[in-house]
Formats: sequence, C-alpha cells, structure tokens
Amino acid sequence: MRSLRLTTGALCAAILLSACSSGGGGNGIGAQAKNAGGTGGDGAVEQLSVGQRGKPLTVSGSVLTGAPWSSATDAKGKVVVLNVWGSWCGPCQTEFGSLQKAWTQLKASGKPVVLMGLDYKEGAATALATTQQRGMTYPSLQYGDGRSISALGGNFNGAPPTTLVLDSQHRIAARVTGPIDDTTLVGLVDDTLSGK
Repeated sequence: MRSLRLTTGALCAAILLSACSSGGGGNGIGAQAKNAGGTGGDGAVEQLSVGQRGKPLTVSGSVLTGAPWSSATDAKGKVVVLNVWGSWCGPCQTEFGSLQKAWTQLKASGKPVVLMGLDYKEGAATALATTQQRGMTYPSLQYGDGRSISALGGNFNGAPPTTLVLDSQHRIAARVTGPIDDTTLVGLVDDTLSGK
C-alpha cells in the first residue's frame, strides 16, 4: 500500500465513511475498505485488496458530446477511473487541474487506463462548457436520467467529488471521497495495475 499523510479531517471522514451503508448489492466499498493511511488532496482514500473486491460495475451512458460509452465494451480489460463531479461543486473545482494533469501523464505512459468523468445533476450543455473552459481532455458522461450514477450503487454517497478506481475486471480497487490530487490518483492507478 502507498504511504500517504493522514490528517485529522481525513481520519474523521474515513470513520464517517465506514459507518455508511455500502448498498449496491454487495458492490459497496464500505466496511471492506482499508484506509490507505492518508489523503489525496483532502479526500479520504480507501483501498481494497484483490481478495476484498466485490462484483464488477458496468457504467454506461452518453458522453457530453452525445456518443454512447460503456465500460464493458469501451474499456474492456482496462483500469477505469470514474470521477463524479459537477460544475456547481466547489471542491470539484479544486481538483479539475489535478485530474487533467494525472490524465495527461497516464495517457502519455501508454498504460491501459481510461479516465471518465460522471457529471452530476446538471445539463450536458453546462457540463460541456465547463470541460472546455477548464481544458479537460478526458471525456465525461452526461447526467441524463442518472443511470450512470446509479450504477455506482452505494459507492457514491451523493456528495461529489468522488473518484473510484476500478481494476481491469472493473471491480472497485480504490475510492477517494473528496478532492484528489494527481500524485495520489496516479499512485492508486499504478497500485491497481500492479495487482495491489
């Protein structure tokens, strides 16, 4: 496991998270998660060992430009990073630059990784304008009818930002509740790719 700095706020957040219902038909990270010992840009970091991971998630919908996307077909065999965000969400604003930096690094490395944003509770036009203004080159799914968000089950508590790292079988390997920084995200992806 990566050694990350633990703050009082992150410890409190991790305790609160472990008390939440995992839901999602056994896919919730909840009590199975091990706090990775720290934060990722003020977010609480939780990781699951390979043996603790639940059933695979299938996330699908339309990207902000309208094209269809499904983790089952468009990211088959790849590690998938899902980031729930909204343009109206203050903490999300603080992590946009870090996510873009991490995505640029991961894409340049040629590693089998996909980063997909999941817009939350707003129209596609507003979300698309935000991604263009912020220079976000990774895609995001439209909120639409909320189907992509509901696919996360109990792994999203309704308060963005939340970032999930899915292994190559699309089982949850890590979750960060709150803003994430690029170093933490790349580290979690590398851990997942290496089978941790």
